[in-house]
Amino acid sequence: MLFLNFLLAVVGYTTAKVTLPIISLGTVQVQTADSQEDGFNWLGFKRSADNGLLCHTSVAGCLGLIPWIALIIFGLWRSRAG
Repeated sequence: MLFLNFLLAVVGYTTAKVTLPIISLGTVQVQTADSQEDGFNWLGFKRSADNGLLCHTSVAGCLGLIPWIALIIFGLWRSRAG
């Protein structure tokens, strides 16, 4: 469980913090790790003051793990194919 928390908190969050603003062209930002903001909808987003979207920390961690999981699956598939 500690390892999964590490993956979500460090790897997933950091990946989302970097990639979400790039993919969304700056529209989506990730909540800072030490922020105590609330008011997020059930998807984990809320409107920020500059009319963009703010992504909750835990949702960002999950979203940030998606590319890593896809990369691992692709690597395993590729190693079996060749």
